[in-house]
Amino acid sequence: MVAINGRDRHYFDAYRLNLASGKLTLLEKNPGDVDAWHVDSHGDIRACTAQVGTKTEIRVRDSVHEPFRTLATYSDEESASVHGFSADGTFLYFSSARDANAERLVQLDLKNRPRDRD
Repeated sequence: MVAINGRDRHYFDAYRLNLASGKLTLLEKNPGDVDAWHVDSHGDIRACTAQVGTKTEIRVRDSVHEPFRTLATYSDEESASVHGFSADGTFLYFSSARDANAERLVQLDLKNRPRDRD
């Protein structure tokens, strides 16, 4: 998966790149606020981070056929960064400084966890 701003120089869309042929296949159009796309162990885009004003939203979905939902919203001071999915795709790993004075690795259960507070 690569992010390219070919459609609109301001927004990076997600593409699947076939290394052998060089063919690009559009996977996700950036709605205008996505900073980064994140794939699971199967190469499916299951999360993205978006900048909404001065906040960072972590959005996830259970499959590529479902819309993204906001899992959590963080202020810039809380410094949230997505690092990846568990092998089975049920957990998301990211770092955050929420309720702490330093960033720490956080594991969120995507199936059973209620939406985080703003």
